[in-house]
Amino acid sequence: MKSYTYANPRFNAPQSKYFRDIQGFIEENQNSSTYCLSNYKIDLVYSNPIIPMDVAPGLPIMYTNVTEYIGTATNNVGKTVYNYGEPYSPSGDAINDIPHYYHAFHYDKGNFTSQLIQKDVFDSTNKKIFSEFNYYNTYFTNTYTTGIKLTHDIIYNTLPFKGIHASVNGPDFCCQCVAPSMTCQLGNLCSASAIEYRNSIAAIDTKAIQEAILLESSVRTTYDRLNPNKFVTDSIHYVYNQHNLKIKETTTINSRGENLLTQYKYPYDFSSSQPYSSMLTKHILSPVIEQTLSNTTLNKQLQKTQTSYKDWGNNIIEPEIVKAQMDAASPLENRIRYLSYDSKANPLTVKKTSATR
Repeated sequence: MKSYTYANPRFNAPQSKYFRDIQGFIEENQNSSTYCLSNYKIDLVYSNPIIPMDVAPGLPIMYTNVTEYIGTATNNVGKTVYNYGEPYSPSGDAINDIPHYYHAFHYDKGNFTSQLIQKDVFDSTNKKIFSEFNYYNTYFTNTYTTGIKLTHDIIYNTLPFKGIHASVNGPDFCCQCVAPSMTCQLGNLCSASAIEYRNSIAAIDTKAIQEAILLESSVRTTYDRLNPNKFVTDSIHYVYNQHNLKIKETTTINSRGENLLTQYKYPYDFSSSQPYSSMLTKHILSPVIEQTLSNTTLNKQLQKTQTSYKDWGNNIIEPEIVKAQMDAASPLENRIRYLSYDSKANPLTVKKTSATR
């Protein structure tokens, strides 16, 4: 049995600014000997928020600390503690302006993918036996401007009524000219009013954001169960293929200081031949066609696995032969051969080297 505890919650509590918008207008009395202005406003209240209140797109609430017990919190044979990164939260403190200035999906980066920052494994005596630290980076970032959102707050600071007294020569103390001249020069009061009016208009670009936040490196430490001062540490670095965002290379530095390089190749890397070009057309991008493990410190290949795909007809493209190779001087040898598939692409007949069907 496993049980879980959760800590450090992240959520956006309901606030009036997410559900409220103020509109109004200014009325001026020009036909009376006593000039006056009146501001009329109304609060518009909505049942749904003006912008999403998720802590991240598709994530209304999250916990950045989760503990998994093998048993219960008080009676277990071990536990694993997970710590996750803080989500990017534009609907929280990141927004400095009034929410209704923004488009509902202004900062939408797609559904949030959690980022495991740290993982610690403990035994039944609460002794740490394994730890992992992960570091992430943002790749293939592009921001596209899709339009502009104009918001005009009609209620804004105005001048005293005398400053906009209408007359045949234009508003007194504001526009200084003599009729019928079509060119007037703004006075100080009118300039101030124009600035306030202009500042009541918010123009914000709406965006479409493309990016991939991927694991860049990990440090994994395994501790001696009898002596926690003894441990083995591996450091792993990842390089990604921009065509499918899959891992292209991993470099591991082991406790002996040796570099182990694992390289992955996908249908895109064999796009000049069939059936791989057809796989790209059908958006079959993720299968690993070739995987090679080498010790670059010793300049030695340790292992290679190659999977050859075949177009079996009926819109089925699946593996035909799996080959393996140890060192670079050895030939690639057939290890598994697929002989037939059913209509749902499930293997029907498989043959292993030196084995019966």
